[in-house]
Amino acid sequence: MNNQFVLMPFARNNDSNLIVGIEEVRRGNQCNCRCICCNTLVTARQADVNQWHFAHRTDDCGTSSECMFAPTTAIALILREQLPNLRSFHLDEFDFEDVDWIINAKVGGALLDAYASSGNGIASIAIEIPFANSKDANLEKWLSLVDIVLKIDTHAIATSLYSSGGKAKLYSPEQLFDLLLDNWNDWVYRFETTRHQIEKSEKITKSNSNKYEPVPIQEVVFQPSMAFSDACACCGVNRGSLGKGLLLCTGCVNKQVGSRFNNLTEMVRYYRK
Repeated sequence: MNNQFVLMPFARNNDSNLIVGIEEVRRGNQCNCRCICCNTLVTARQADVNQWHFAHRTDDCGTSSECMFAPTTAIALILREQLPNLRSFHLDEFDFEDVDWIINAKVGGALLDAYASSGNGIASIAIEIPFANSKDANLEKWLSLVDIVLKIDTHAIATSLYSSGGKAKLYSPEQLFDLLLDNWNDWVYRFETTRHQIEKSEKITKSNSNKYEPVPIQEVVFQPSMAFSDACACCGVNRGSLGKGLLLCTGCVNKQVGSRFNNLTEMVRYYRK
């Protein structure tokens, strides 16, 4: 989905460092939270009339315009936090029991968003959980390293939850993850190379040779990510996706806002000089 304006329903708690929903915190500055996108302190607005949401807690109104809250990124962060709670599941021909997930795992020279192996070590799985402006991962490379590669369509989830207009339904991070499990077949895709699809098709055709209608190959459809060319003005490596002009990457912002800079606006102004 496009980065349309969405009131912030989530923030990161300063004590637990976990993402929380607006309904889980105390009103106003007592929420003790910060923005998950730019790390600026936020306040919890829980008025009776308007939709409850978090707002940047700063007198500098520029921060709100510099930080464009992306629901897709919020969803990706939440799913990364919640996924380790999924300890047992069955996927196709594999049973996964007592699973320990590793987020941002380095395997065979590739950085996997989420990685796990079955308790007996027979099968392994990697899941792509893209942010709003993520580059397409090399899933063919991933498939050479693990048995199963999945992609969660975070764009589709954001569109489903926040594109209808009016007041959006509020969810806690746990409820959002349960929603993913309930809509697994709509929002999660298994990646297969053309060779694997052909092999599967040949097996299906052979096993159904006496039937009148052939079974088609199941296609995996991915939503393309945005192309990018602007490097972060701070590290010069990652994509600059925060601040007008896409100047700074999320990693640099999270490291420096709150320690070196009071808010995102100060950091953007510094790197624009």
